[in-house]
Amino acid sequence: MRCIVCATRGGQGSRAVQEEAVRLAREQDAKLVFLFVVDMGDLNPTDEGLVPYIQAELHWLGQALVYLARKRARLKNIQADVIIRQGNVQTEIGRFLQESQAETLLLGAPRGTTAAVFGDDAVELFAKDIQTKTNVPVRVVRPESRQ
Repeated sequence: MRCIVCATRGGQGSRAVQEEAVRLAREQDAKLVFLFVVDMGDLNPTDEGLVPYIQAELHWLGQALVYLARKRARLKNIQADVIIRQGNVQTEIGRFLQESQAETLLLGAPRGTTAAVFGDDAVELFAKDIQTKTNVPVRVVRPESRQ
């Protein structure tokens, strides 16, 4: 069975990409997986004792996001799995794509952002790099395109 992976992180871009993933899973009669990666790489807490608590909160946030995505999919009669990984986002996405033998990865772009923050250019580069490393086609979904 075909496998579509929808990497999610929250925000309007994630809502749009989740909707597109559900639509694509229905259209292709494919297995759908919502993936969230807890990445502590950019966080540098001054108190190392806080690290496990921050990590636990990010894990909880990821659970909430992917379970909400799965609930939305079920409301449209699409079954979806949820996976939470921990580590570098790009590395973990790549590993999961290989392990799951995914045929497509969908990523959401933030609404109204610029390349100076984490805009379309950064998302496109991220998508291209993952596609090059895994040979899995990557589609970037923008909230503006789903209105």
